[in-house]
Amino acid sequence: MIVEEIFNGYRQVHPNAPVVCKKLLPNLPIHFRVGDFHRAFNQNKKHLEEIADYHDALALLMEIGAVGVVTGESDRYIEGTFEYSVPNRLHYRGDDALCIHPIFVKEYRVAENTDSEERRSVYPFGSETDLEA
Repeated sequence: MIVEEIFNGYRQVHPNAPVVCKKLLPNLPIHFRVGDFHRAFNQNKKHLEEIADYHDALALLMEIGAVGVVTGESDRYIEGTFEYSVPNRLHYRGDDALCIHPIFVKEYRVAENTDSEERRSVYPFGSETDLEA
């Protein structure tokens, strides 16, 4: 599985990435605000003892490519920029919209937490798609 290979690649730096994903991603919709993430973290922090705060959890998820910043939208798609596609760290502001990478959406059944009218596919920045479609 691709997600397991991603975890293997980050095992030395983020050995608790599988637990963070398992506890947080199923509690989020496909796209969300930083405040929504903060609430999900607070509701699950007893299971995430190794993570100091929600900033650290979000930084971990961004570094492994599970969460990105929404950079474009259409009626059908959400374009997300993920840290693996930029030369430096991916930064976010408190009011940014964030999204979950499609590989992680499928693995953690994130779409089940998303209202049907909000279930637009996430396309990672650089994917071949026309957001105007």
